[in-house]
Amino acid sequence: MTPRFGIQSAVFSPVIHAGELSADGAPFNRKEDATGMALRSVADYVVRHLDGASQIEFADGLIMDVEVHNG
Repeated sequence: MTPRFGIQSAVFSPVIHAGELSADGAPFNRKEDATGMALRSVADYVVRHLDGASQIEFADGLIMDVEVHNG
């Protein structure tokens, strides 16, 4: 079976974890701090595909405004 990977915002620390999901898709088998990579990936995506800014509405109603500046 091909491993599946997930990302999540940590509850008790200011990090974003990335890691391999367990077979049932629940908790991570292994995880590591991917905060810098995750945020940089979002910034790169917004610049390349959304002209540097966008408002994104998620299925649960959360709205995120993103604006990236080269500085």
